Amino acid sequence: MEKLSEGLWKEIRFHQKLPLLDHTQVSGKGNGFNDRLSFESDRVFESKEENFLDRSKFKTIYLRNLANRADPSLSKERMFTESIKFENCTDNFIKTILLYSQRGHYRNDYTVITRAIGDWVKNLIYNGRVIIEIVSWYTNDTKQFYGFELIVLDINKCKIRRKNVLFSALKNGKIEKTKIPKSKCIIIDFPKELGGNQEFKRKSKKIEKLGMDNLFNVENPKESLEYSKNWDKQFDKIISDWGWMNRRENISDFLYAYQLLNFNNSALQCCYACIDGFKYLVSFISSKLNENAIFEISGFLDRSFYTELLEKFTKDQLPLEEVFNANNKSVMLDYL
Repeated sequence: MEKLSEGLWKEIRFHQKLPLLDHTQVSGKGNGFNDRLSFESDRVFESKEENFLDRSKFKTIYLRNLANRADPSLSKERMFTESIKFENCTDNFIKTILLYSQRGHYRNDYTVITRAIGDWVKNLIYNGRVIIEIVSWYTNDTKQFYGFELIVLDINKCKIRRKNVLFSALKNGKIEKTKIPKSKCIIIDFPKELGGNQEFKRKSKKIEKLGMDNLFNVENPKESLEYSKNWDKQFDKIISDWGWMNRRENISDFLYAYQLLNFNNSALQCCYACIDGFKYLVSFISSKLNENAIFEISGFLDRSFYTELLEKFTKDQLPLEEVFNANNKSVMLDYL
């Protein structure tokens, strides 16, 4: 694959200094054209009904804690950012990735990537799936690729098919549909190690069937307490294979440690899923700019790190102290 000439990169850098404005929408005064297939849907006609799950403990506490644990852009941002590596690519390529990975970001270093992955992690954990259309931008005259946009699609308006993503939404009062090739989409599913998107949906439905997590009864507070305890017990059964981080009453140190390892493993798998998504983005942009870029995170925990710890722990080969020490570290970096 022949590298782009300095002359082409000079043209690309010129357009990268300008905002992304489609010339068809600005009377010929734009900055090239793009290949976006999704579209802005009518907001007026969309239902705003409150979702029970949005105010349940599942989302407001459990998934929030899981997202915070998995998000590399929080307490361990600097350490995670320093572990980012690019190979087999030019500085111009890296600058292009940084410029467009998170539009409007004031930084121009690898922190941009860390925060972009962090945004995807939160989206994935709250929704069970992330679909992002990669919109390519080209110059008007030479039709040279120079930049991209990442459009996060509403998963409720998408159906994943064998070769494409069917996007359907209200436009000008009518339902319109468009097929977006899978090749121009970043599709991040809830990790298969945790049961995938289907298991996320099953757990959501089970928790929804549990109903309210409290029963406020002024005349019989004991009944309210028993109801809440029973609800928590049923909830813990549903999420037990994903683990939890908050200690429950009347459980052994062994069970608590086991659930901490499970919880950390769930966070790690979700973060890895989003790293894989970013790797796909790098590969996609590489093909547009005649590069062979490789994106890696060095010093990152192996996918099987916590599953191996779980195996050691259940075989009594890992002391409780080490489990609790591991929990106090980020899932991003090896504590050994």
